[in-house]
Amino acid sequence: REGPDGAATAATRSRDGRMLKGDWATCQGAEGKGGAGVMGNDPARGIRRDPVPAPMLSGTGSISKSRSDGYIYLTIRNGAAVMPGYNQAMYDHEMWSIVSYIRTLEGAAYVPPAPPPTEGE
Repeated sequence: REGPDGAATAATRSRDGRMLKGDWATCQGAEGKGGAGVMGNDPARGIRRDPVPAPMLSGTGSISKSRSDGYIYLTIRNGAAVMPGYNQAMYDHEMWSIVSYIRTLEGAAYVPPAPPPTEGE
């Protein structure tokens, strides 16, 4: 993370925005809306290698708001479903920077779950 309060700086948002709009746009879409096809898919030729569409990272249906920063970091690091892990391709600080960038997207702010009711409620 960058910035005194853990927020992404303008430079971080710019750099990581380019990454999401470049390399990751293949799956996440240019604005983090998900559902994009995976490189190598060609429906016109009947090639479909990705049966699970990428989740939305921003917008009304964003899964980011229900996932902690650590969860998103570990998903980037270790992969999930058909998404490969990036632990061999990125440094930790780069992955955390991506998490910070994702949090700047519309509808991606973390909303912690409500605490369980206490006895007597």
